[in-house]
Amino acid sequence: MARAENAKRAYLNDPDRADELCDAWSDAESDLMGIPAPDLQALRWKLDHFMLDHNGVYHASYSVDFLRQTIADYQRLMPVQGRA
Repeated sequence: MARAENAKRAYLNDPDRADELCDAWSDAESDLMGIPAPDLQALRWKLDHFMLDHNGVYHASYSVDFLRQTIADYQRLMPVQGRA
């Protein structure tokens, strides 16, 4: 998460490297969305990030792989009682 935030801050503060830094930010976010969330706080970040843009508006621009991983995260971290 820190890698994505650092790239974002650098991107906003260095317009001459905008393309390079935007790519780094995008790559870091993709990595985060594609790995299992270790806990509910990380899942919350993924859901908020997946479903809201930076202005709080709903959008669905991520790949089906990110959606599958996020579903697997909440099913693992918040199992239905009586099911493992």
